[in-house]
Amino acid sequence: AAIVRSKADAMPAVNLHGVVLLRLTRCARTPQVVDAITTSADLADCRAVVAEAGCELRPKWAGGAWILLPMTPGQFEESALELGEVHILVLDRDEDAVRKALRSVDKNRRPKIRAEVIEAHGASASRWAIDGSSSIDRSLPSVPDDCASED
Repeated sequence: AAIVRSKADAMPAVNLHGVVLLRLTRCARTPQVVDAITTSADLADCRAVVAEAGCELRPKWAGGAWILLPMTPGQFEESALELGEVHILVLDRDEDAVRKALRSVDKNRRPKIRAEVIEAHGASASRWAIDGSSSIDRSLPSVPDDCASED
């Protein structure tokens, strides 16, 4: 446990620079949406990065939101985001892949997607950088070694 705890303590602070919060404005809970996110070739890279980090796409601590980037429970808590089943947290560079994946959903069941601004300390209001810079860093955020280590 001490090794796991020291590993968790070494995790970098959450940095949401280059992260986009998407809101599905209708049909967010349909099986077709779940299928599109979990099986679309367009999101294969996102799923692979999350899996390689030992994280989950829809962790219980995220309130039903899809987390398409490596994030630990501690990082999520530090972000102070209040998310639900209608949200997708994704890297800016992967936003188009999410939109493309969801186009596979039947038009009558396809959710509309709105990008929301993530403001300081988690209040969501379209894009936010924790350091206040206007440039977008398209590299991966610090990837935790094991997302399961902070249960």
